[in-house]
Amino acid sequence: MTLRITDQGMANARSGWIADARARTARVEQMIATGRVINQPSDDPSGASRILRHDLRLQRIIQYKRNTDDAKLWVGAGDLAMRSAIDLFARAKTLAIQSVNATLGATEHAALAADIRAIGDEILSVANSRVSGRA
Repeated sequence: MTLRITDQGMANARSGWIADARARTARVEQMIATGRVINQPSDDPSGASRILRHDLRLQRIIQYKRNTDDAKLWVGAGDLAMRSAIDLFARAKTLAIQSVNATLGATEHAALAADIRAIGDEILSVANSRVSGRA
């Protein structure tokens, strides 16, 4: 049995090789132009799924960072409010101790009471402070 290779068959084979080479060249040019090896999921299905998993992990990490930044803000604001309240209570205590003094008259007692009421209002203001628009 003899195998006959025609000129037409050889031309078709060469055309196929050229078309394949052009397709590979186009893929490489697209990779160079975009800077990506995978431009669509059909380029590499397993690679595309790895990219999606990494993207999901990255989104989770970004959310964790936002959560920790928010927590730091709240803890810092709470700490500041507590320090302010402690200072205000200390001032109120000092004024209360002064009010026990027998040498003070009614006018001085009224002034100390007004000061203590003002400190109470400040403590209430500190307790109702807002962080990022939330109480």
